[in-house]
Amino acid sequence: MTFLDQYIVSRTKNRMRLRIPQLKSNETAVKIFDEVRNVAGIETADINETTGSLLIRFVPELFDEQQLEKILQHNLEGLPVSSRCAPEKILRSKELRRVENGSMMLFGGATLASILLKNWKLHTYAGIAYTVFTLLHMCRYRKTLTR
Repeated sequence: MTFLDQYIVSRTKNRMRLRIPQLKSNETAVKIFDEVRNVAGIETADINETTGSLLIRFVPELFDEQQLEKILQHNLEGLPVSSRCAPEKILRSKELRRVENGSMMLFGGATLASILLKNWKLHTYAGIAYTVFTLLHMCRYRKTLTR
């Protein structure tokens, strides 16, 4: 795994999104933005300081990923270690979401199966578990649900 890989959130043939918590600082964002625009093959670079996200659109044949990696490594070098741990937090969030969704599917399915089997005790417990995971899910996404 390279230094750059820990920050990549998504990547397609000609686009890359990086989540870099240090970009929430205006001076770091401006510094990195000015240098990233000059990397060979990059068409556009957009920074969202609120989310700490860097969106890069590039020409695959011309894009120099090593140069981008050197720029990021150089600019993030002196920043606090605690903020560098944030990509791990993103991974934990994705893992938690996977567990939530899997649990809702499992307990929702168990609830329906228990109705078919006429096992009311299983239906009750599976229904409670399903409700708990659904409420947890709704609490996590309450901002999205209230839009």
